[in-house]
Amino acid sequence: MQDGNSRDDLSTIDYLFRPRSLAVAGVSGDVTNINAGRMFIQTHIGAGYKGKIYPVGSSGGKIFGLKI
Repeated sequence: MQDGNSRDDLSTIDYLFRPRSLAVAGVSGDVTNINAGRMFIQTHIGAGYKGKIYPVGSSGGKIFGLKI
């Protein structure tokens, strides 16, 4: 019988806390445009995030070497 706190219960929501990829909307390739999307990506790269990052924005281009 499970009590609601077992490791099995936590593994079902593991993807919320350890995502394999991230999509970040509202990103601009313009380096003069400092926005939340740019900062979010920069923070995750700097922290060593190993998953795939998908920047999404209407401007196209690249940000931190990732295609928008």
